[in-house]
Amino acid sequence: MPLLDQNRLSTVMLSALLGLGTVAIAACTAPEESAETSPDAEIVTLYVGPEKVECVGVAPQQCLQVRYSLADEYELFYSSINGFNYEPGYEYELIVQKTPVENPPADASSIEWTLVDVGSQTPAETNP
Repeated sequence: MPLLDQNRLSTVMLSALLGLGTVAIAACTAPEESAETSPDAEIVTLYVGPEKVECVGVAPQQCLQVRYSLADEYELFYSSINGFNYEPGYEYELIVQKTPVENPPADASSIEWTLVDVGSQTPAETNP
């Protein structure tokens, strides 16, 4: 085989190996299982307070306190966040997916909340 053809063959083989390597790496990078993508979904940051408080929805319950920015005041959060395991005494920064629910029951939320990532979980400051 002439030298030029061997170089061309080596280049083609190297390109094929690099291409297969790229495909293998991409196949290993799976999306979050808990966050199904929807064209109407929106990714937002929620800041969750260190304690639940009494609230009344359909019935009395315990609600998370959330805010959408650190400058906001906490507001009651009547829904749950799929995949989020709340522990009292911590402040959380969460990345969540908001997905509209088509035709929700009358006593249910029109938004499904799904945890994408816990940005931070820090112990709450206690006032003496």
